[in-house]
Amino acid sequence: MTLLALSLATALAGDVHLHVGVLRSAGDLGSIVADGAAGQCVAGPATLSCPARGPVTFRWMGDPAYAWFGPDTASPGETLIAFVLATDATVSTPLVALASGATVDLVRDVFVGGGGDEPPPLSPGTLSALLRLTEHPDPLVRRATIDGLVPYWRRTVSDPLVAAAPDLIPADVLSRLATDVDPRVRRALASRLRDVRAPGAVAEATARMVAFEGDRPGIERAALSSLSVAVRDGRVPAEDAWERALRSVSRPGPPGRAAASTLAWCADRLQPGPSVDPTDALDRILLAHPERGWTFWSEWRAHLPWSEAAALRLLRDTVGMNASLIRHWAAYQGDALALAMAKWEPSAPHSTRWTEVVAIVEDAADRLSDGSGPANAP
Repeated sequence: MTLLALSLATALAGDVHLHVGVLRSAGDLGSIVADGAAGQCVAGPATLSCPARGPVTFRWMGDPAYAWFGPDTASPGETLIAFVLATDATVSTPLVALASGATVDLVRDVFVGGGGDEPPPLSPGTLSALLRLTEHPDPLVRRATIDGLVPYWRRTVSDPLVAAAPDLIPADVLSRLATDVDPRVRRALASRLRDVRAPGAVAEATARMVAFEGDRPGIERAALSSLSVAVRDGRVPAEDAWERALRSVSRPGPPGRAAASTLAWCADRLQPGPSVDPTDALDRILLAHPERGWTFWSEWRAHLPWSEAAALRLLRDTVGMNASLIRHWAAYQGDALALAMAKWEPSAPHSTRWTEVVAIVEDAADRLSDGSGPANAP
């Protein structure tokens, strides 16, 4: 080889990268062959990186009921995105049924599974049908397609694609369903946004959770509940969730209650600061949804000062109770709590609720006296 040829070969050398989604039912990346690779390919959960001096062509050599779907050839430095899906011939019966006219039951049978049966594996044809059905004239069919899409957004061990696989569902599908004219479709999507974990869809799902603010109460509540789950899983920054929930917590009904729950769940992920004021949040919750104040104060107890007015609001005006929070008060604000109890019911006969609180306080005192230490320390 001449010096010029050697220099050109070196310049052209590099890695070819493949980002691939292989249906679990098909097998794994071990059945993918890289023709033209200059050495051993390195595999990840959903990637192959192959040394190359020229084009590399990837082929599926596994179960013949499945086939390559997408581009298959790349040059050094390039990245391919492709999938291994069932062949249309493998799922010809569902395809014929869908072509004859979609119904809610048929959509569920083909894409979710009916009667406890697993749905048929996805093929290019059934994928195209599913995407078309998101624009079906019947809103009930459109709503049913959301359950069919969820397994490809969710990425749990029981779903068809591994967590690291590329996005199979275009992001504009989520956007279109989020702005559907039928509230039943929007509500179904809002409640399932909590399941979106596909890497390229998380940002869009988060934006849609926030965009549902001011929609119908049931839709907004479902979106806030999804947002809370996403915060807990670390998919949404807690700061964004706090800001969104604080704007909604004063709203009546389900949206405000869901917002209060979101604010409580942020306690493990945020510290008080200029944009995070738990005292202000507690005041808002007690005004609009006092029952939720128990959980919020309990979760934020390390950062919330004692407030007799707030404590009496919970003790007098709510039905629920949080024993953990009461034990915390007894351990750290015992004298102040005793004064509040005296103002609540200054003399006998006492209510059952007052007696129940006293029993919790005495339990906290017993824990201190036997040397076990303060209960529920911050």
